[in-house]
Order: sequence, then C-alpha cells, then structure tokens
Amino acid sequence: MKKNKIFSNRVMEDFKKESPSKINIKNNKDLNNYLNLHVNLFENLKFPTELFKNKKIIDLGCGTGEVDLVINKFGGKLECIDFQKKSIEYANFIKKKKGLKNISFKNISIEDYKVKKNFFDISISFGVINHVYDQEGLFKKLVNSTKKGGYIILGFVEDAGLIQRLLHRAIIRKLSENDEKKVYEYAKKLFSEHINRSVKFGMRTYRGIINDYLVNQAYDGLSTIKLNNWIKKYKLKYYSSLPKAELPIRIDSATKNFELKNIHLKKNIESLYRLRSIFAHSKDEKVYSHLAGIKNSNISKNIENLITEINKILQVKNNFASNKNLKKLKNLKKKLNFDISYLFKNIKKNTLNNFSNMSDEIINLLEVINDKNCSYKLIKKKIKYLFKGYNGLGTSYYILKKY
Repeated sequence: MKKNKIFSNRVMEDFKKESPSKINIKNNKDLNNYLNLHVNLFENLKFPTELFKNKKIIDLGCGTGEVDLVINKFGGKLECIDFQKKSIEYANFIKKKKGLKNISFKNISIEDYKVKKNFFDISISFGVINHVYDQEGLFKKLVNSTKKGGYIILGFVEDAGLIQRLLHRAIIRKLSENDEKKVYEYAKKLFSEHINRSVKFGMRTYRGIINDYLVNQAYDGLSTIKLNNWIKKYKLKYYSSLPKAELPIRIDSATKNFELKNIHLKKNIESLYRLRSIFAHSKDEKVYSHLAGIKNSNISKNIENLITEINKILQVKNNFASNKNLKKLKNLKKKLNFDISYLFKNIKKNTLNNFSNMSDEIINLLEVINDKNCSYKLIKKKIKYLFKGYNGLGTSYYILKKY
C-alpha cells in the first residue's frame, strides 16, 4: 500500500504540470472529429456505439473526461473518477458548458475507490493502467465493478510497443539532467516528428504529450501475455482487441472457436506480434507493400487464372481435361512457383534487414547513454532507423465479457 501511494504521488506531481489526457477541443468541429475517431475505434473493435445506449458505465481514471463526453453522446450513463482534482474540475466545467446529463465526475483515486460490485454494464479505463503501481489491482476493480454479461474495455500501452518511447525518455533524461526547460528543448530537437504526429492524430496538446511520456516518471507498459493470464484467472471471455495477434489469412469455419489450441504456436504468434510492436513505424499497408510489387510477375492474375482453368475443367459434364488445358495449368503452376518463391525471398530480406538495423541501433543507443561523454551530437549521429512514424505501438485495446 505504501509503495502504491508513493507511485501515485509521483504521477500526480508530474500530471499537475499538464494533464496528458486533455484533448485539444476548441470548437464543435474538433468535438465531432474526436467523436468520429471513437465511432471508428468501437466499430473496428466490433462494438457498435449503440451498445452504450442506456448502459451504466464506470470509468476508472477518466482524466479530463473527453472520452466520457463522447460515450455520453452515444447514450451511456457514466460515473467517472480521477485522482487529479484539476482534471475533474475541467471535466465538470465542460459538462456544465455542454449541458450534459447522466454523467458525473468525482475526485477519487483508484486506490480509494470503493467498488460497486456487479453493478455496471460496462467498465472502462483508457491509458491509466500504465501509470498505476498495482496494475492487476486496477484490472480486478474493473472486473468486480462489472455485472455478469457486461463488458470491460481497456486501453493500454503494451510493454514491447513502448520501448522506443522509453528510449526517448532515457535519452532526454541523460541530456537534460533533470532541467525541465532542457526536456522540452531536446524533445523538440530529437522527437518533434513523433510529438507533432501525436498532436495531429491524438488531438492532445504538445506539452501534454511531452509530460505524459518524457516528464512522467511512472510509465510501465503492460504485457499482453500478462493480460491474457489475468483474463484466464478472472474467468473472462475475450471479445475483441486491436491490434490483434493472430494467424494471417485464416480460412477456418466461421462457426468454430478461433482460439488457438496449440500452445507453442499461440506463444510464438504472440511473441512475434510483440517483436513487431517494438519496431513499428508505418501503416500495415505500407509495411506489406511488397505483396503488391513483385517484379516481373502478376501473382494475383496467375492465381485467378489457375482457379478459373481448374473450375472450367471440373464444370464440364465429363470433367475432360484436354492436353491444351493441362499444358495451360502446368504453365500457370510454373509461374506461381516463381511468384511465391520471389515473394517469400522479398519478405525474408525486408524482415531480417529491418530487425537487424533497428535492434543494432537500440543496443548502440543504450551504449551511448551509458557513456559519460554522451552528448546531443553523439546521440543524433546514432539515430538512423528508429524514431520514425509510429515509434513503436501506440494504444492497444481489449474488450472482454464477464460471465
């Protein structure tokens, strides 16, 4: 309990400077954009916003409450708590300004919150679990708050996906020597691409983002492996998640349970997903763009022609395949052999090169940070592949059902 309190006090002290959850909503257009972001989020999670209508919802760690205002717009009836008085005051100000009903904001810490057992239809917590000492304790409160048949929605930063941003923090700590002015100075010099991207797509403030992951001393990623163990421990049912570690191009029957039974396969898929989370930098479509650009081949056309030719033969009454038909099939199969071989060669080359370059750079940067002669110029010189685009994996989302 004492460690928990010390941890909370550290977070509170850092968040007093600027709430990292505060969204830069200046007008109705900004609010509609923010609302649409969450419509997309919940649709992608297979959780239509209609499911919030007239539901009793608790938000543990609501911050300045913008997410709750959106869920209230979806028809939810919310109770929201946060340990930061300033954030709650701001949330209540916005509530009053917008004339909202069926939503309350209270200044209570998660540690002090007395759970209403099996009371809420939906329990949520976005971006909070990474800033609490007892992560399982928060998760347990979400579970206990939820009635049977209800849902738990958790937004969190995964520990592997956080590594690049923790490297940002390690570099800033080394260069700034705890001088807050230098924190902002070096953050702008080294990581402005990431911060500006977060401002644009997350709609948070520049200072709020810096405060969240560079100033804040308490930022601990949550492993999806640990989370999956909690799901089993508390007998919850997996509903959906984003991003999702799963087999590519699945064709199992839609009536079957998709959960992998092979433990070794499941572990390897999960760990490969976590490895990719470390080095994430671009949209999936861009990362896998080599699937669209295989030189000297047309894999899609050849596959479709093969399917068409086989079907032509099998749809004829006597299923007769002429020598001409068979020759065509053999030629198509030969072309596809080349296409598939080239494709996997390309995937292997790209994957190994990216892994080797980025992992080497992480090790080199850690060596420089440990060097007593570490300097801005030396750090800058070592950065070539990392700290671009996504800078690892951002927020992950899990929806679970309680039985």
